[in-house]
Amino acid sequence: QQGVVTLGGYQDALAKKRLAGLVAWWVPGVADVRNEIAVVPEEEDSDQEILNSIRVAFDKDKLVDALRFHVEVLDGHVTLYGLARSEAERNMAEEDVWMTWGVLGVDNRVEVESP
Repeated sequence: QQGVVTLGGYQDALAKKRLAGLVAWWVPGVADVRNEIAVVPEEEDSDQEILNSIRVAFDKDKLVDALRFHVEVLDGHVTLYGLARSEAERNMAEEDVWMTWGVLGVDNRVEVESP
């Protein structure tokens, strides 16, 4: 409704919940995603789970070369390092991280290649 997507239902893994949320964000016109998917059985979240989901996001995003980025996660806060081909790629990598359910903050330290 009005650009807000609400996801419901059940999944059997946090990684699947995160991927569904990410795919919803990639739909043109989406302004917000409310990821209310329940994970059954419940899974304890962790920085490693968030990291794995960010790697999947980078692998699925055709605008981001996953090999150019290093990601660290500590208590839900993500730090990005690397060398992007363009400012657009740098920004898209950060957006992919923000769109990953469970991320609490992003410190984008990615640099952009000189022409």
